Amino acid sequence: MVIAGVLIYILLPSNDKPLSPYYGWRTYCNNTTKVCFKYPKAWKQAEEEPIPSFMSSNNGLEISYQTSIACSTDIRLGNTYTVSIENLSTNPKISVVGLITDNVPGYVVVDTDSLSSYPTIRLHRSVHGLINYCFGFDKGSWIVATPNNTFDSLSSAKAWFNTQNAKTALLSLKSISIN
Repeated sequence: MVIAGVLIYILLPSNDKPLSPYYGWRTYCNNTTKVCFKYPKAWKQAEEEPIPSFMSSNNGLEISYQTSIACSTDIRLGNTYTVSIENLSTNPKISVVGLITDNVPGYVVVDTDSLSSYPTIRLHRSVHGLINYCFGFDKGSWIVATPNNTFDSLSSAKAWFNTQNAKTALLSLKSISIN
């Protein structure tokens, strides 16, 4: 009878929620800007304040966060191709944009409102242009995630977005919150 009860308990479907994709991750928070984001536990913080960066355990990816920068000027980009635009469910005013600039892929975080101001940020278009990567309550924060290797063509740079490093970078940046 006890064995039958144990088997029924084991075989019955569980109503438990699946684990969070961030289960076991660490959280970085900046005390001044109140910007927080999650990163895998195995990663190491490569640099300290004022420009902390976080390296993947295989050193194939770096996420850099900078605060108190002069965000009043745009950055001139080389040949830029927009791969993706992801809005954050935690903060609809922030978007994560997948870009390739001169065959260097990566993700940048931008204010959603600024997307309409920059013709560079249009899905699946390749253009030269300007962009302002700043976001946050004072538009004084900047986050970028880039691989630590080079690519010799647009197609190989596009392929990076299908790698585990790129997927982890996107997941990390999508965890951004401003508290």
